[in-house]
Amino acid sequence: MITIKKKHNLNDPLFIELLNKFNNVIRYSYNRIIKNNLTKLSDLEKHVKQNMKNIDCLDSSWIKTAVKKSTELNKDRKIYFGGKSNFFKRKFKKINNYSKNFPLEMRGSSSDKGNRKATLNGNQFILKPSKGIKWIINLNLSKNESKLLNIIQSECLTSKNYFNFKIDLNYIYISFNEPTIIQHKYIKDRYLGIDLNPNYIALSILDKGTKEIFKQIIDLKQLNKSNKFKKRHELVEVNKHIIKICQTYQVEFVALEDLNIKSSDKGLGKRFNKLVNNDWLRNYLINNLTKQMNINGIKSLKVNPYYTSFIGQIKNSTDYDSVAASKEVAFRAYLMIKGIKVNDYVNNFLSSLVDTHWKEILPEINTFKDLYNHFKSNKKKPKTSYRFLFNDKEKLSRSCFSLKSHKSFIDLIKL
Repeated sequence: MITIKKKHNLNDPLFIELLNKFNNVIRYSYNRIIKNNLTKLSDLEKHVKQNMKNIDCLDSSWIKTAVKKSTELNKDRKIYFGGKSNFFKRKFKKINNYSKNFPLEMRGSSSDKGNRKATLNGNQFILKPSKGIKWIINLNLSKNESKLLNIIQSECLTSKNYFNFKIDLNYIYISFNEPTIIQHKYIKDRYLGIDLNPNYIALSILDKGTKEIFKQIIDLKQLNKSNKFKKRHELVEVNKHIIKICQTYQVEFVALEDLNIKSSDKGLGKRFNKLVNNDWLRNYLINNLTKQMNINGIKSLKVNPYYTSFIGQIKNSTDYDSVAASKEVAFRAYLMIKGIKVNDYVNNFLSSLVDTHWKEILPEINTFKDLYNHFKSNKKKPKTSYRFLFNDKEKLSRSCFSLKSHKSFIDLIKL
């Protein structure tokens, strides 16, 4: 068994009461074994339920666990509940009381999808002591610990594994059987770049930052009209699709933009604000994708997002803007791995002279930074634009099929 020990800050009064009553049941049951010679688990459990008072906060599963714990204690030696050291300190009045030294615990099972009293959710441990009560404990996990718990969570959902936990006043202990860690086979310097937008997700795979291997657009426009639960389900399926692509094309790194988008007025109307700020659950998609990559042993990188759309489209003028941006994201991941600073690359590109094509259209423009500022300074859409947008008209000219089933609200567009 592997055990992860972490500090917690759970100080709910109900938790303290639960911990105390749990220990009371252990002590009472142990004394019944010694004094009344009750050794059968079912008899002990029945005796506790009939005779102990003030344990209403404990349901049957907690009582059964506490009673079972008492039967596992050594009967051949005297036990000082609270610890022998604390017993003598209390005896000689150095302390007035002592804490019970048995943590609250619950053993899991595969049939309970891991554990009946708790679930794992990324870096969160969700404790459910009784019906209608839920405590969320944030864990400070290392990368490897996070990967292990993500795999355990996935195996628990399919009844392939389980976990036990113990929790005292300061620490939580999560124990589980060693999971099956998938060894992802990859081709060196093969990168999958992802450009995330509310209506479209673009994917591009590049070898060594330049050679195109694969590209695709995932259409979310129909999904954005559905409810939150449908969106969450479909976005998980999108992530599974991305993982399958990584495995099929043996991708080494998945690259995402390092964005921290806050809700704000974008100046394009309430409908657009609602779509960008709330509707499409960007953080949910990224968090779930990160978890799926951890489970499948796929490495990920977050790259500097500055000017990805602009530079990507300038460098890949025949690609749709989102695809061009995803190529630029993959290229920047390649630069990072090779030790090249992305800021230096961006500054060098922006300060370089524009090519003949743009010089003919806009003679007053000298550098790509000037070109970028020209488009951004025009409040009205200019007659000439650097962007090659994907839209419904473009979609009709491409091969398109539903993700997984005809009931899906997501279309995959082959490029």
